Amino acid sequence: MKNIFISRPTIIDKQFSKGLDNALNFLEQNDFKPRTLGSSDYPSESPLNEVLRIMKECDGIIVLGYPQILIKSGYNKSKKIIDEIILSTEWNHIEAALAYSLSLPMLVIHHLGISRGIFDRGTLNSFIYEIDLTNDSWIFEKNIIGAFNTWKHKLIGSLPSVNPVRNPISGYISHRGLYFKKKKDGKIEDTVYCPKCNTPMFSMEDFFPYICSICGLVSGFTRGELKEIISEIKI
Repeated sequence: MKNIFISRPTIIDKQFSKGLDNALNFLEQNDFKPRTLGSSDYPSESPLNEVLRIMKECDGIIVLGYPQILIKSGYNKSKKIIDEIILSTEWNHIEAALAYSLSLPMLVIHHLGISRGIFDRGTLNSFIYEIDLTNDSWIFEKNIIGAFNTWKHKLIGSLPSVNPVRNPISGYISHRGLYFKKKKDGKIEDTVYCPKCNTPMFSMEDFFPYICSICGLVSGFTRGELKEIISEIKI
């Protein structure tokens, strides 16, 4: 299991909690151990020293920008009037800078409307993803899954070999763009297989789709709908 530094506030609004929990569980299912000062690790020295110590034990970093400060009105350095700005915790910027200096593979995701610092386009040599972090299943959005897999491949140093889509091998049935397998009694297994990688896909809860952890393919139905999908298959 690889250590991954998660740059985020220790305390976030309740509306973001479920989505964060799902994201952390998703990382653990992909054999990553999330590390965050004040959550998984607790300081014995100054926070900056502790962040640097933890980061040196990590193989990559994910920066999550949650709203922390709302400025209703003000002026910028050019004396231009600012109507409203949403800012993240300053630690996002500090930790991203430290990770950048350590050449850690970085994935940056932030809530709608957050700006300034590392969340401004062009600041980093990697793409920045803006998404509604109040959505409990934001980690399973197609663009985030794609970004996660690209980041994961940079982290492990090589791309996995993925088999091309082909007709199902003996014992498998193609349905809804995915593979299903017959058991010895002729019934269909309650497991969904990726047609590209021929590996079992996973879903964390009934209202989440199935995902291939290798290529990032996302099913068009949730785990709660699996029985209905299987009933459609003609054996």
